[in-house]
Amino acid sequence: MESIISNSHFKHKHMCLFYGSSKDLFELVAPYFREGLGRNKFCVWAVPGSLALEEARQALSENIDGLKEYMDKGQLRLFEAKSIYSRSGKFIRSDTLESFGKLLEEALNLGFDGMRVSGDLSYLKKKRMRCSFMKMKQTPLSAGQELRPYALIH
Repeated sequence: MESIISNSHFKHKHMCLFYGSSKDLFELVAPYFREGLGRNKFCVWAVPGSLALEEARQALSENIDGLKEYMDKGQLRLFEAKSIYSRSGKFIRSDTLESFGKLLEEALNLGFDGMRVSGDLSYLKKKRMRCSFMKMKQTPLSAGQELRPYALIH
């Protein structure tokens, strides 16, 4: 699995992967972020509600050398999925686009070469919300935005 995730030459900028346990998830996201961090990408993980942020950070620290330094310089950020995808418990596409657009702008201003995102769709319980999210991911983050982030959806 690691060779699939860490292969920087995959054809599309979005991948959707399924996992059965937290351990499986960590085995997916760790190489994905390790590759991105090594390529000077700004990395964001919208951590599933089933995991505590500290648990996610600990799992990454076991698989990514220098994780503390990446986090200290702001190159890797962990958020609860619900805080990125919604403001009042509802998924609102424009709010999510605005949040990710601001993150990408900040990343570029800090000198990073783009952005990698990993997000969990289980927070989006209703089919209508998931469909709205899938439409959103096809939208550039800002007018004329050339750099669409790589995304690993799980």
